[in-house]
This record gives sequence, C-alpha cells and structure tokens, in this order.
Amino acid sequence: DVAYGNGKFVAVASSGTNRIMYSTDGITWSYEGVTIENSHVEAWRRVAYGDYMGGGTGTASGQGRWVAASADEIIYSDDGITWYESTPSSTNFGNPEEIIYANGTFMLVNADNVNEILTSITGGKTWVKVNIPAPNYDYHGLAYGNNTIVAIADTPGTDPCIRICTDLPDLATWTTVSVGSGLDGKQWEDIAYGNGTFVAVGRNVTQNIIYSNDDGLTWT
Repeated sequence: DVAYGNGKFVAVASSGTNRIMYSTDGITWSYEGVTIENSHVEAWRRVAYGDYMGGGTGTASGQGRWVAASADEIIYSDDGITWYESTPSSTNFGNPEEIIYANGTFMLVNADNVNEILTSITGGKTWVKVNIPAPNYDYHGLAYGNNTIVAIADTPGTDPCIRICTDLPDLATWTTVSVGSGLDGKQWEDIAYGNGTFVAVGRNVTQNIIYSNDDGLTWT
C-alpha cells in the first residue's frame, strides 16, 4: 500500500527486506534511517496519511502523520521514517483492509468477519474499538465525504453490506443500506469519494461498479 502527505510518499510491504520506504517524487525511493519502535518486522498491509495536528513524538510536531497496520501491529510516524507502536485496544484486526483519515480521526476496518472498527483521535497512538451493528461482515473499504462515512463489505450471502454513518468521531450510529433491486449487493472491494459522489467496485458481481450521489443512501 502507499500513501502521500506533506510532500512525501510512504510505501509499506508485506514481505521483503525493506518493508517501509519513502520518496519525495514517487520515482526514487529510500529506506535510509527507517526504524520501528521495538524493531517490529511485520507484514504491513495498509498505510494512510492524515493532517493530524496534535503533539508530535520528538519529530515533526503538527506536520501530519502516517499510520500503518499489519495483522499484529499498528504503528504511526510523523515523518514516515521513525515509527512508534500504537495501543490498538483490540486484537481483532488480523486482516486490515483499509485505513482512512477523516475529520481528525483515523479509522481501520478488518476483513475477518467482525462487526467493529478501530478509531483513533490521537493520530494513531491510541485506538478505541467501535461496534458496528450485526450481522458481521468482512469489511474491505471505507470512504469519507460530506460528513459521511461509507463502509463496504464482502459477504457470501444476499444481505446488504453497505453501512453509512454521519456520527463523527464517535461512529456510534450506523445505517444499513440496500444497493437496490437488480444489483448484487455483495462482495464489494473498494470505495472512493469525489465531487459529491461515492463510487464502489466489486468482484464476482454482475454490476462491478456502483455509485451514489446522495451520501450513500441510494446506489446505481
């Protein structure tokens, strides 16, 4: 995975020698100086950047922050080079699928059929577990737009697997949305927001792309 912020790309890898690298132009990459607290070498799956303006950790305070996740560890960095351990407050993130930053909050979803999301308002340093109403889904994507979080999932059944929430940062109230008649409504993989529109893509579905212009309430 790769994320960009404050003039720098940061890429994470699940295997190999240099599992965290950085670049200022996306062409020339370096691992020079990369360190992780307690020397964790994990299969890093996801990384995100947010303009978190809280206190720093001895590096560039107020310059934004990167957060990366593996199956066993969550770490954060103010410069993409020096990384610190997080306190995740949950062990149910064995298959992290998406990290995003929105409205001062980092959010992480997991594809291990658990109805929870991890949130951090401390720039990834500490995390709180928030329950999403059952049934459990394998959540694969999160997107934020117009003060709305949309979460999409992969489910083998025919149940709707799109959830929306406008309750930030608590994320305590979620609405289950059906994708509508004639759409598969399952196995959605990723989602993005731009120009007033949420767009989701799926696999093994007849309708591989769906979109919503009303904050996730209805889909075409």
